Amino acid sequence: MIIFFLVSVILIFMKINSLPPQVPLFYSQPWGLEQLASKDNLFLIPVTLGGILLINLILSLIFWNKSQFLTKVLIGLALICSFLTILTLIQILLLVGN
Repeated sequence: MIIFFLVSVILIFMKINSLPPQVPLFYSQPWGLEQLASKDNLFLIPVTLGGILLINLILSLIFWNKSQFLTKVLIGLALICSFLTILTLIQILLLVGN
């Protein structure tokens, strides 16, 4: 999971100079200019992922002795979030990158 976080940060640093000034980031907005954000805002993706991983880690440690099932669910959710986050980042970079 942390590997996904590190890969996303490395990918952004590798591609940041070749990206256009505006990249599609807010897919929930209507199509057009509302979806675009500065390429520096791509760092929101790994920051959000890091927050999710940190919260899940803390909750997993709290519930470690109380509920093994809940701990496994939290770890599974963190893994799914990590995978979907890196997938989204890769799709954005492939869409606008060269």
